[in-house]
This record gives sequence, structure tokens and C-alpha cells, in this order.
Amino acid sequence: NFPTSHAPSFLRRMAHRDAPPGCRVYIGGLDRDTTKSDVEHFFRDCGKIVSVWVARNPPGFGFITFEDPYDAKDACRSLDRTELNGSRVSVEISHGRSRGGGGGGGYGGGGGGYGGRSRYNSRSRSRSRGRGGGYGRDRSRDRHRARDDSRDRRRRRRRDDDDGGRRRRRRDDDDRKRDDRDDDRRRDDDRRKDDDDGRKEDRKDDDDRRKDDDRHDDDRRDEDRRDDDRQEDDRRDDDRDDDRRDDDPRDDDDRRD
Repeated sequence: NFPTSHAPSFLRRMAHRDAPPGCRVYIGGLDRDTTKSDVEHFFRDCGKIVSVWVARNPPGFGFITFEDPYDAKDACRSLDRTELNGSRVSVEISHGRSRGGGGGGGYGGGGGGYGGRSRYNSRSRSRSRGRGGGYGRDRSRDRHRARDDSRDRRRRRRRDDDDGGRRRRRRDDDDRKRDDRDDDRRRDDDRRKDDDDGRKEDRKDDDDRRKDDDRHDDDRRDEDRRDDDRQEDDRRDDDRDDDRRDDDPRDDDDRRD
């Protein structure tokens, strides 16, 4: 494809005339000083542009042909009722054919503007079309528009379903992570509690063991004290017996005999 600013005029006319259905976008409400470069820059982020045509006599509207019809629909959704060079423009899919000279003006998207030759010829054509086979074309245009709307609704519904599924999966993942964190916290609490209980049991066992040792030590000391007391009593008894024998005279006589 040639760049739209350098393509020959006959190629631009052919691009507008042979555009696939749904690839051609009508833009209305343009300022009279708006150029083709302004329009091309306005649509630069919407997709690959095949051609751009801006009306000059009369000014105020134009057509943009995209390579992909989905890009054309996205451009209509994102740029309709926005401002270009200080003017609020209307952007919609063009369902009409190219008319007249000047690179393909014609009626577009149910609203449109005049062609490139003259205002009188356009009016006469519109009146003749209204008398003859214009109703069939209008009905066909309505059918195309209804089909496009239905496709857009299905696409939006599918996108909403995908978004809802992603949100549900994200919510489920968050719930699962929260449950895992709660389980880890409970396990940590149980482990700390078990450790505390184990430490308490160990301290209790140590206290009981220390008490038993203290009791045994006390019993041994008491037994040693009682043994000392018994020995002291025996010693005293022996001393008294010795004293008694020394004081008895019969014992002396017996010893002399």
C-alpha cells in the first residue's frame, strides 16, 4: 500500500471504491481548515489505514478506509463524539458507495454529506433514489447495520464473559491464597501452642524432679541426724556406765580378791 499522502489520486479513488464492507468510516462535523494529515493523525492509533479522503466543496466531512473492519469499528467506538481541531466530530461506519469525483465522497453511515461534483446533482440523485429503488438500498443498509450491531453485541458479550471468567478465576485464586495463608497461620499457632505446652511439661517435669531430689536430700539429712543422735546417746550411756562402775566399792573388792 502507498502512504495516503503520496498515493496517486486514481489509487485513492480505487481504495475507497473497492474497500471491503465495514472497512470504510465516515467522519462528519470537520472544521473547514482540517486537512487530510489531521484526519490521518486523528486515526493513527486505531489500526492500519489504507486511504483518507477529506471533502473540500463543500467541506466538513471525509472518509477513512481501514485494512481491517474490526479496526474501523474500534475507531467508531473510541473516537465518535470526540474533538478534532476544536470541533466535535461524528465517526461511524459508512454503508454507502463512493459518489462523484474528488476521491470518493458520497453518503456515509446514515448521515453524510454531498459528493464531489455539485450540490444540485446530489439532491437530484437523492430525490430520484427516493422515488425508485432507494427503499431497497435503505432496507439493505438497515440489515447491514443490524447485523453489525448484533455482531458487536456478541463480541461485547463474549468479551464481558471473558472478563467475568478472568475476574472469577482471580477471585478464586485470591480465596485460595487467603485459605492457604489461614491454614499456615493456624499451623503456626498450633505449633507454637504445642511448643509452649511441651515447654510447660518440661518445666513441670523439671520442677517435680527437683522437688523429689530435695525431698530425698532432706530424708538423707534427717537419717544422718538421727544416726548421729543415736550414736551420741550410746556414747552417753557408755560414759554413765563407766562412771557408775568407778563409784561402786564392791567392784574394788572384787578386783582385789
